[in-house]
Amino acid sequence: MSNKLQFSTYTKYAPFLVFVAGLCFITSLLFTIKKDAFFSGDAGLKYLMVKQISHGGSYYTIDLNSTAWVKEIWSQGFYPLKSPFVYDSPRGKIVSFPPAFQVISSKLYKWFGFPGLYLVTCLSVPALWLSFIVLLRRAGLRESDIAVGLLLLVFCSPLTVYAALYWEHTLSTFLMFNAVAFLVKPPASPVVAAAMGLLAGMSVWLRPEMLLLCGLIFIVLAFNNYGKHSFTNIVFIVSALSGVIAFFLFNASVYGNILGAHSYQLLENERVTMGRENRSAVLVHINARLLIYFPFILFTLLPVAYLTKRKWLPTASWQLSMIVIIFSLTAPFFLPNAGGKQWGPRYFLPLIPTVLTIFCLTIAGLKISLLKNRILLALLIPVVVYSLYVNVYLAYNTVRDDYAFRVKPGLNYLKGIPGDILVVQNQYITQEFAAITNQKKVFLAEDTNSFEKLGILLKSAGVQRIIYMASDRDHIMRPQNLITGNRSMKQTGGYYFAVYELK
Repeated sequence: MSNKLQFSTYTKYAPFLVFVAGLCFITSLLFTIKKDAFFSGDAGLKYLMVKQISHGGSYYTIDLNSTAWVKEIWSQGFYPLKSPFVYDSPRGKIVSFPPAFQVISSKLYKWFGFPGLYLVTCLSVPALWLSFIVLLRRAGLRESDIAVGLLLLVFCSPLTVYAALYWEHTLSTFLMFNAVAFLVKPPASPVVAAAMGLLAGMSVWLRPEMLLLCGLIFIVLAFNNYGKHSFTNIVFIVSALSGVIAFFLFNASVYGNILGAHSYQLLENERVTMGRENRSAVLVHINARLLIYFPFILFTLLPVAYLTKRKWLPTASWQLSMIVIIFSLTAPFFLPNAGGKQWGPRYFLPLIPTVLTIFCLTIAGLKISLLKNRILLALLIPVVVYSLYVNVYLAYNTVRDDYAFRVKPGLNYLKGIPGDILVVQNQYITQEFAAITNQKKVFLAEDTNSFEKLGILLKSAGVQRIIYMASDRDHIMRPQNLITGNRSMKQTGGYYFAVYELK
């Protein structure tokens, strides 16, 4: 009896211990961040928008302030940013990212400087953990099982590393999880239901793919409400829809269409590529990536398997499973790409806490103890060990090395080298080196012909010296009729540089 009591005492504090360990992991990730360096080019462009908004500038068009002669050359096809990130319009160059995250970040940047950028990203993750714990407790799970579920969420998924990446995915996932929590355990209070609905609806302001996830959950809630007429269900749906409709109205007012500038990417992809084949490739890529970084996605099939055997399970388990499966199979057909440079499939991050909720509810419904069932433990332990290796060890080393060695050395080099004319080989360099745009005049030349034309224009403007920058050795330009001086390459960090004198 005493041993049983002692075990119960230990497991009571297990979720708290996992939570604290998770905070320590996030802290270690945050210490890897280097000022002005970002993990992705997206973040650099958003950083430019944040600085612009914090100084009272536009929240949806970007203005790289420069002199008249620079703008004249930009207008001839050498602007350092282009689609699918920046689009020309009569009102200026529209940025394709939804502006909500940049607007929020601009206030924190104004108050706290560069570290303020990461407050939203890192605080959203523990907020999600707390919501996960509260939901499982309300669902009646044992503390030991909650601790295991939290362990999988914190250390065995690609979600936690996003606390140290400047992206809006952590906040949107936290907001959307309110819909999952409501579906599993609706609150008795209509006020709480309204608050949860509004938070879930606001997730679409950050990530467009949340529209599909919201829609699927709305359909399930409407189905559950059929014949039962739950007032809290209606309140939640109306509240969530108000956030979604407000998003549509905002986009219609600012961008002229209800989906906003992000929809430009989808339309452009359909024109440029063979849409159907491209979407099929995205479908395979994202789902395979999710399986590699988060193999627990396979447990989504567990409730479905038990349903086919007519065994009882919580209704929310199989309903959420169907939502995850449908989203996984249909979302890639509405996404602009497969996610680019990322850790795990960033578009599918909202599925991670949902899948673990399914797993924990299913185990509880089958009355299985995660820590006492040997068969389940034998299945779980190898997957846990693999996931810890990928999402803790590899994730930490990847983020640390990326911040320290890929972009930061090049930034330091550019800040110290004489000359204020920088020519880049692709627009991703402009984004990743966004911090340098206030010191250098940046131009884009993607091939030899455009480089030669740009050189003539720069020469006529009185420029004698340029710095050229490429992402790989093969793209360093060396047109003999245009340049003299130093033609040798210098590799610094992940990029190549050459300094030229114009003839």
